[in-house]
Amino acid sequence: RIISLRSQPVLSDFYAEATVDISLCNGLDQYGIVFRVSSENDLYRFTVNCSGQLRLERVRGGENYPLLDWLSSGDAPLGAPAQVKLGVWAVGREMRVFLNDRFQFSQSDPVFSSGTIGVFIYTSGNSPVTISFSAMSVFSVFYISPPPSMTPSVKPIPTRNPNP
Repeated sequence: RIISLRSQPVLSDFYAEATVDISLCNGLDQYGIVFRVSSENDLYRFTVNCSGQLRLERVRGGENYPLLDWLSSGDAPLGAPAQVKLGVWAVGREMRVFLNDRFQFSQSDPVFSSGTIGVFIYTSGNSPVTISFSAMSVFSVFYISPPPSMTPSVKPIPTRNPNP
């Protein structure tokens, strides 16, 4: 696995996106965005594989914990050549992932609340992988979750009928 990390800034609530150009990639080769990184052993990882599947995982102490295991997406490229824009929205416990500006899924996890950001590639076998990342943009996000909806209470409806 090859990983490239930024050392600054430390992010908590943000939206990040990057364009991925896939020149050589097949099968279970993987690429994606790592975020809320405190070390290479403690981070979240949004992964896309070259079979058109997505995954969100937490890496803690070097151990992988799938938060959402492999999910097929029609927005994920199948092999190469291809181009795709990856997006990650992380606010509080909630994380949302996007491909080509299309929402894919949302997951909640309270473990990591801030950290740096980066990208990675992984080859599943002995074949070469050629993937490049460009146009990474990071935006701060200010978001307040809507309050839970009130449960309506049942009130008796007044009538004109006198009580006996």
